[in-house]
Amino acid sequence: MVAGNSIDGAAVAAVVADANLVIAHNAYFDRVMVQRHWACFAEKSWACSLNSVDWLREGFSAGKLDYLGMQFGWFYHGHQALADCEACLALLAQALPKSGRRVMAAVREAALRTDYLVRAVDAPYDLRDKLKQRGYRWRPADLPNGKVWRTMTPDPEAEVAWLQATVYGRKAEVPVHEITALTRFSERVWQIG
Repeated sequence: MVAGNSIDGAAVAAVVADANLVIAHNAYFDRVMVQRHWACFAEKSWACSLNSVDWLREGFSAGKLDYLGMQFGWFYHGHQALADCEACLALLAQALPKSGRRVMAAVREAALRTDYLVRAVDAPYDLRDKLKQRGYRWRPADLPNGKVWRTMTPDPEAEVAWLQATVYGRKAEVPVHEITALTRFSERVWQIG
């Protein structure tokens, strides 16, 4: 379908120039992918309809776009760019069953929130299960600023206190970095000194 075709970078930049917020249904994947091809996406705020809504709390067993579409009563031919974009737009207009809020409101609220990347540097190996239970994820050594357990939180003070009490057992230096919609879902989160 795409063999022999190309995308006009100038046209992409013209469309993106006026955007205040870029929304994707898995921005962790999409942001990295489009920034690799078009630098205009790097300085934009991003939001994610997959990761910014607590789909389980809203009564859904998964957050995949095609599944959510079926649950809201519509179907589409997924994994084609235009169809996926249209499905994401349709999803944003839906009302969440438990909270009653529109998906767009939840996504926008999450985009406006400031989170913090907390890194458990040199955490003892034998405490990895406690870190996992707390929601920490491992960043491999072959990635920039890797070989570290990390989590995102809106309350860094509580997280640092937990690490100091439970993981380090002492007052330890815990790196904390602010994350906003400008850096969220991108590798720029890891461009830290």
